[in-house]
Amino acid sequence: MKRGIRRIGALALVAVMIPGLITGCKKKATPENLFTDLVESSKTVESYVGSTVLDMQFEHPEEGVASISMTLDTEVVMEPYVSKSEAEISMKFGGTTEGQELEMYQEEKDGELLSYIGVDDYWEVNSGEASTISMNEESYKTLLANADKFTTDKETIEVSGKECFRLKGTLSGKDFYKMIDEDMLEEFTSGLFDADELEKLEFPMMVDIYRKEVLPARFSFDMSSVFESMDEFKDEDVKINACLIEMTFTDYNTVDKIEIPKAALEAGGYSDWEDDGDDYYERDVKKTDLKKSDKLSDDWTEFNVQVGEEVLKLPVSIAEFEKLGYVYDEEYTSSDTMVEADDMDFVWVENEEGNSLSLTVYNDTKEPLNVKDCKVYGVSISGYNIEGESIEVLFAGGITIGSTIEEVKKVYGDEDDLYEGDSLKSYTWEKDVDNAYYSVSVEVDVKTGVVFDISYDQYIYNW
Repeated sequence: MKRGIRRIGALALVAVMIPGLITGCKKKATPENLFTDLVESSKTVESYVGSTVLDMQFEHPEEGVASISMTLDTEVVMEPYVSKSEAEISMKFGGTTEGQELEMYQEEKDGELLSYIGVDDYWEVNSGEASTISMNEESYKTLLANADKFTTDKETIEVSGKECFRLKGTLSGKDFYKMIDEDMLEEFTSGLFDADELEKLEFPMMVDIYRKEVLPARFSFDMSSVFESMDEFKDEDVKINACLIEMTFTDYNTVDKIEIPKAALEAGGYSDWEDDGDDYYERDVKKTDLKKSDKLSDDWTEFNVQVGEEVLKLPVSIAEFEKLGYVYDEEYTSSDTMVEADDMDFVWVENEEGNSLSLTVYNDTKEPLNVKDCKVYGVSISGYNIEGESIEVLFAGGITIGSTIEEVKKVYGDEDDLYEGDSLKSYTWEKDVDNAYYSVSVEVDVKTGVVFDISYDQYIYNW
């Protein structure tokens, strides 16, 4: 479940690839007439401003209600194609809320679509075919071919303070794939379903069109059926309460120029969506030269973690990590945050080299507790969060970023669960004890064969 939720977050960005419908119509507002005009007048708009909202809510029989929401504000210049997007993403799960802000720019260059994605001060550039840019004439032809599956409401509605026609209908999975790039959709959903599965589904859709300007006002897709079809959710009996993508277009031909920041253009990370699938996980990370301490156990269920020369046995206080040079990150979780009894939260600590650790903290008392007074029950490290040459953190048996899967299995044995992606494999070892669930997750880059992420977690049942 935890792995599935993490990958769902990637679906939020599929909304970036859908906006861009342009139209014009002076005939009777039938679906056929409106969609016919979409094909012709899509060539007249030079820029637009809009926003995309993703709202997903689901319910696990044991872990309760969770949600993912995203608001994406976008400006686009059509020729040559350049776009700017700012997003706020929020995830609620297990009584905690995690937030993330990101900035993204896209540009068409030499037949490719380059996407620059920035989180905090880190930028990464990805490449895909220019055909993945937004909607196009072929997309409108797909709508026109499905005009008989749409109806126009008798009453108009209001969007952005303007009167609009509303059309309601459905698209087959096959036609949905025609409207948004197949490879891009699979990239953002991390291969959770394939084209054959998607083609069997139907997608309810609403199209709102400004009555005066006869331009798209809003597009709404119901994605619930996509997730309901995923084996990962079926197996765990997860109920999808809602999964909606709503795109609103507020202004046309008001954006003159979009400049991509220098930091984005000089981004060091690079991957090719079209050829390499999930290779954005890959990064050149050097294995630490730190020697394993005699005090560090080979048994992962003992939850020993070596930080520098010191070995910590979880649970410990956050202060123990601070003593070892890892400063509490106020930007991620404020030190004023209160954690309810039998509840958890996540915090980050960072050393002077810029290397970060993610800590799972748990309030094992019976009263609300300040987050910095909670105990650390879990630790995670990732190649993404290493700014220095390496990170001096070792887990049981001396396993760390850069270890091979053969080295991991030699110490931990055969895994209990394995997820295999195109370029990333996730191995999980787990154990149930009296009142808790222990797990260690190791993610390995397929190309390099080395460990890229490690997570130690202890889940207490009575929270």
